[in-house]
Amino acid sequence: MRRPVILLEGQRSAVQELVLACAYGCWTTIVNEGKAMALLKYIVLLNTDVPRSARFYAHGLGLAVTVCSERWAELQSGAFRIALMQAPKGTNPPARGYSPFLSFDIDDMEGTVTRLLSMGAELDGSIKYAPHGKVAAVRCLDGHMLGLFEPAEGIPKPQGPVKPVGPAPSK
Repeated sequence: MRRPVILLEGQRSAVQELVLACAYGCWTTIVNEGKAMALLKYIVLLNTDVPRSARFYAHGLGLAVTVCSERWAELQSGAFRIALMQAPKGTNPPARGYSPFLSFDIDDMEGTVTRLLSMGAELDGSIKYAPHGKVAAVRCLDGHMLGLFEPAEGIPKPQGPVKPVGPAPSK
């Protein structure tokens, strides 16, 4: 049986430091027993139509598209990158489960959900109105799950979205 570990300030693990670095947007070199840990380069999502999916993320969530071709796209969200890759022929990506689940902080829940739905997304359940903020789950064009969170008043808001370029994708 595992017992919970209580860490005093100054005794955080490398993983806890990474979570804090991500939360506060400041990056430091994370070291584990004298060796640098692996750096996550991309989260890669398989898609049936890469350019359409890139437009979906750009117009629906304000992510910056840094590379886009018929088979590969790269999106930037703060310090994180998402890659969209053309699914191999004969596959039907992804399974309609709940993994991966990409979570985004947003500043307008109703506007964002409406925009995503107009581009072909599906709301998974209803928007939840909790004391800490609004929460929703959306299934995007190829079935990937997106978590949306709008903090309640008094909780720090996410930085504004990047303005998308090009036309919004149609259903």
